[in-house]
Amino acid sequence: RGYAARPAGSNDGLADGLDRIRAGLDESRALGAEEAIIECGFWAAITNERDWEALPEQLAEVVDDYR
Repeated sequence: RGYAARPAGSNDGLADGLDRIRAGLDESRALGAEEAIIECGFWAAITNERDWEALPEQLAEVVDDYR
């Protein structure tokens, strides 16, 4: 599972956003996962409906790298 935002109270050195998602997908791939879930529900950058509507386009860039 790739998360766009770090879990509350943690600081792993990664910034929230697409780089965090890539890191989660890299880890999943290294573990042999064939599928992954991208979780964006707690990403502070998403503040309104337009942000949600733009999200698929933003994520396409990341997902295409893992097909």
